[in-house]
Amino acid sequence: MVEMKFICDRMLGKLAVWLRISGYDTLYVGDFAAEDEDEFLLRNFGDRILLTKDKRLFEKAVKARRGAFFI
Repeated sequence: MVEMKFICDRMLGKLAVWLRISGYDTLYVGDFAAEDEDEFLLRNFGDRILLTKDKRLFEKAVKARRGAFFI
C-alpha cells in the first residue's frame, strides 16, 4: 500500500493539523522559513501532494507536473 504524503500551503494550517491527527504524513509550510513560498513548495518535497487554496500556485504545480489539489 502506498502511503500518502501531503504538504499544505500557509492557508491550510487547520487542515494540516487534522491530517496529522488522522495519521497522514503532513508538512505545513508555516513550519518552515521561506522567502518565496511558491518556489519553496514547488522545488522541495516532490514526493508529496500539494494542497492549496491559491489558484495561481495550483496552476504552477500542474504545469510543473506536480501532484496537487486545489481546495
